[in-house]
Amino acid sequence: MTMTITFDASAVIDKLTNMKKDISDNTNIALQESGMLLQEEIQASIEGQRAEPRSVDTGEFLASISINSFDGMVEVYSDVPQALFMEYGTTRIFERRHFRNSLSRTTPLIIDKVKEAVSNSIE
Repeated sequence: MTMTITFDASAVIDKLTNMKKDISDNTNIALQESGMLLQEEIQASIEGQRAEPRSVDTGEFLASISINSFDGMVEVYSDVPQALFMEYGTTRIFERRHFRNSLSRTTPLIIDKVKEAVSNSIE
């Protein structure tokens, strides 16, 4: 006499696959929202609404703060040459640290957004 127990894991695998997709989708949304939050923070910094000195002359630098989203990543950047000079300074311009200080201020919020996205995907 033989006794057999069969366990079909396909339902569990399907559930985990769906969870992975949900985590990925929700994390990407959280990263896009975080990118917009960081963009706004950098712009507020450039406008002089934060600890850093105002860096608006023509408005070109302020308007140049842009976002690119990739799968699992977001970048906030400026493609105008003066962005580097403002951020890191020169022998004639002191550093303004708009990007680095803004990232420091928003990092805890970004981490919370991503944690929440993952947590909501698992529930």
